[in-house]
Amino acid sequence: MKIITLEELQEKFTLVLNTISEKENLINLELKEIDNYLNYTAPPRRHKMDFHIEPKTDAIFILAVDLNRRKLLKRAFNGFNVYGKFDLIDNNAKSQGMINLDDKVIQQASELAKYFKWLKELDFKPSLAQDKSSLNIEQKLLALHFLGLNFEDYTNSHMAIVLGQILNVGSQNIRGNLSNMYGGKNSLRKIENFEKLTELFENKTFESILNKIKKEIKQLK
Repeated sequence: MKIITLEELQEKFTLVLNTISEKENLINLELKEIDNYLNYTAPPRRHKMDFHIEPKTDAIFILAVDLNRRKLLKRAFNGFNVYGKFDLIDNNAKSQGMINLDDKVIQQASELAKYFKWLKELDFKPSLAQDKSSLNIEQKLLALHFLGLNFEDYTNSHMAIVLGQILNVGSQNIRGNLSNMYGGKNSLRKIENFEKLTELFENKTFESILNKIKKEIKQLK
């Protein structure tokens, strides 16, 4: 059984979230689908040889927990969700293989509980005073770079997930741009990008940054 981590769940959900306008509806739907997944039970079999396939759902997350272990998943999920921990005390007389499988289910429950909490804390209610940024993703990353953020201190995948939340942009898009920024040829270094940043930093407070950007433009011409 493969454990799907919080980061994987977040990344998949964020990719979908960034493509739609009704973000709160999607969040509420995903929370409902988690509840449905935890409480799903297969209908009784008419014949011993009947093979049950779970119906298709609208869930974005996909887990690999068998139906016969769904009760343990739910118990562990509730434990992590309410108390922050879960201890399984009925492992007596079980084989080592079964114990290992139980441990994986519990680990998956922990990741799912973190995902559930993360979804509930997402807030996409429109702000009356919200100003839309005119910067594209390349320009935003360059602006952060000039402000002193060193992207090389962390792996691209981890940095992309965090920046995806901060900038409200898909993490895959960010990861690709980070690779370009620190690759052999920095494809983000374009005159149009730097000219946009001169407008952003056109202030005495950012004079040193502005001088660096103007130097970049001069080198590209």
